[in-house]
Amino acid sequence: MESELVNLQRRVEELEAALAAVAAQQRPSRRRWRIVPVGMLCAGIVAIGLAVTLATGASATLTPQGPSKVLAPFQVFDNKGQLLFAVVADPTGGGGHAIVFNNDGTIAAEILGTQAGNGQMRINKAGATRVSLGIAVKGDAGTISLFSNTTQAQTILHGDVGIQQKNAQGLPVAQLGVDDNGQGYAMAANRSGTFMSKLSVAADGSSGRVEVSQGGDIKVLMGVLENGKGDVCAHGDPGKQVCLSGLAVKSLIRY
Repeated sequence: MESELVNLQRRVEELEAALAAVAAQQRPSRRRWRIVPVGMLCAGIVAIGLAVTLATGASATLTPQGPSKVLAPFQVFDNKGQLLFAVVADPTGGGGHAIVFNNDGTIAAEILGTQAGNGQMRINKAGATRVSLGIAVKGDAGTISLFSNTTQAQTILHGDVGIQQKNAQGLPVAQLGVDDNGQGYAMAANRSGTFMSKLSVAADGSSGRVEVSQGGDIKVLMGVLENGKGDVCAHGDPGKQVCLSGLAVKSLIRY
């Protein structure tokens, strides 16, 4: 299409040159009537040529080009020289690592492949990660981690296990999730990360349970007996415990 336009332009230039030569040879009184038809002829040729060219271009089939390939690592800058985007190879061997930068040059967000073959996303603030989205190493479940901006506090959401909260020292203090029997539970720990209480369900799913612990041992247990009666047991030294159900029997109270 471009070559046809070039040819048409050359032909128009030749006609204009011929017109100028004819006009120079004629008397002034006869130039006007010769210039008019020649000019109309030129205009007609131009119009026909453009019509043919456009029709040919409209019916032509464009050949699609293959995708462009860019070799990493590479960086993208704006017209002021500000670094906007970069793609590098992940140093751990996980694959590609795409980085988006803030105006101050710190990393704003990252998308990368991990060595385990999983994808991961990070949202950063002042160069530190505040939100992480990825795949758990064990079980391939999705995970989301929310980080504090001043301490080691962290909220972890795990697709299979549940939710865990860490305190400012980075120790787990609360957990809500699903146990090995597929039943829900909630646990609370002290500041050192030792769990002290648990709200759960009996292994067979027949009733609820409340546990109060100290030093890793259950000290108080509240639940439901097999006969459907409620019971509370207090545990002391190893092998010693007192249960309300036992007291009721010894007191000859119908239970």
